[in-house]
Amino acid sequence: MLEQLRDPALCKDTLDILVDLQCRLQKYDKVGWMPHLKQRFHDDLVHNDRLSADLKKKLLGILGGLADGQALCHCDFHAGNVFFDGAKYTVIDLLQICRGDPAADAACSYAAYSFIDRELAEYYLNRYCDKSGISGESVRQWLTVYAGTLLGQVPEQFTPIIERFVVGD
Repeated sequence: MLEQLRDPALCKDTLDILVDLQCRLQKYDKVGWMPHLKQRFHDDLVHNDRLSADLKKKLLGILGGLADGQALCHCDFHAGNVFFDGAKYTVIDLLQICRGDPAADAACSYAAYSFIDRELAEYYLNRYCDKSGISGESVRQWLTVYAGTLLGQVPEQFTPIIERFVVGD
């Protein structure tokens, strides 16, 4: 669906469809066998050499106060990982699926859309919050932690965006 997202005439409708799909996925309740997202983020923070000891401690503290959740979290849900053949949608790249707080999954998507365009990411976040009933503040708390896991893991061109998320801009 990435091509539809890049088309200005289809962009918002495409994001609306993607938000609906993501919210539907997050309602899947057979997640007990999946790894826990909070533990994954914890391990990623602990092992991230790009974080100072103080920042690592701060991010782990924030993480500890966030909800555990029992939703299906794709952790890489964006237009590039959804195909539409005219009849059905197919979600791919399931290597990172976990159980956790849906706000954490939304934070991962928000970050992905931010790499494309900040306005697009904000539209996504507003639509996601409207559809899911989850507050933007909850998503942004997870975004701060998720961004800490990404430092040093994404191409350098995205580092300023990630650093902005870590400091909460």
